[in-house]
Amino acid sequence: MIVVATFALKLAAYTLWCYVGLRTLRVGQRPEWMSAGLFALLRLIVGIAAGAAVMAVVMRLAPAQNRLGVSIPWFLAVLTLMRWLEWGFVGGLMARRLNASALFGGPLVWKGAGVALSYATDAAALAIVGAAGWMPC
Repeated sequence: MIVVATFALKLAAYTLWCYVGLRTLRVGQRPEWMSAGLFALLRLIVGIAAGAAVMAVVMRLAPAQNRLGVSIPWFLAVLTLMRWLEWGFVGGLMARRLNASALFGGPLVWKGAGVALSYATDAAALAIVGAAGWMPC
């Protein structure tokens, strides 16, 4: 149940952010929520796959004696880079699909805000988990 709530929270937030990105690319036109949702779903799937890969690599390169088994600073550094690349990938696909190049505030701001949004949804998910009385680590 908690996994479903987290997935739904992230999908909703990412859909809204992809809608903002599509809206800035389609000057004078309203983007479709379905397109934003599909880009958000793609971002979520890429994020899950990349997150699992990052965890596996960091566990080998920077093991630690904590419940996660990884060095938290290394994990956050690699995760931030991966999220930057993931948002760049999705933004690039959106721009390519629309033959456009300008995202909200420029691609750096849009990707940076996407990374911040990813961490914000992580914090919200941890709050949900904590409220449910179950903390995995």
